[in-house]
Amino acid sequence: MAKIISLESRRAEHTERLRQQALAGFPWSELIEYVRVILNPVTSHLPVNKRWMVEESVYRLAYESFLLGIQASRKIYREARDGTEKSLWKERVEKDFRAEGDRLISQTAHDFQLFQILDEWLSQSVIVVMEDLMPRWLTRGVEYGLLLRKQRRI
Repeated sequence: MAKIISLESRRAEHTERLRQQALAGFPWSELIEYVRVILNPVTSHLPVNKRWMVEESVYRLAYESFLLGIQASRKIYREARDGTEKSLWKERVEKDFRAEGDRLISQTAHDFQLFQILDEWLSQSVIVVMEDLMPRWLTRGVEYGLLLRKQRRI
């Protein structure tokens, strides 16, 4: 007798596997250095609890951008196999995923209530840092995703 396979459960399993691989390959040391050099001067005068919230929001944004990049690598990998020029993929990915990146930044700021806990100038400064961070980690995710795809691990 045939067994019914739920596509939703398969999709959830695949998403969880992808998240675990992203977590395993995430370059934490680079993000810690980025936070130390770029974010800490902006937030150094904040109380510890607010500084923690801002740092945590930046960590989440970096991870989600990295994961988005891994997902985007699928299209780049497929096009490269078909013989399409791949030298311009960074610019194309950043352009194609700009709206998704803006949504991620907005969602992260909302989830961590950055506009409520920070004054206007500081919240705008943090958003500028996030706008710099998102495409960097998106690109890093694509690079890692392409590596995994070449190794046939995803």
